[in-house]
Amino acid sequence: MWRVTDFISNNQWNINTLNLVFWQSDMRYILRIPLSREVAENQLIWHYDRNGRYTIKSEFWLAREITRRKSQISGDGVDKKWGGTNYGF
Repeated sequence: MWRVTDFISNNQWNINTLNLVFWQSDMRYILRIPLSREVAENQLIWHYDRNGRYTIKSEFWLAREITRRKSQISGDGVDKKWGGTNYGF
């Protein structure tokens, strides 16, 4: 697993390392992120939860959201995919 600090050298983005992992189109955005002068502990963040913590509830919400979006694209209804029931949601 990569850490943000793996992409920073001498308080600047390490472009060589970024090139190994990211597409050029993504690097444009990454390089616009200003770097802090303060060193902080690395931590995992789950951006699908407002508190940044992974929970089964947030994972279930994400799975349902992905299913809903796929069904909108394909034209199938979520109820049809789940056997005609919404399982109490």
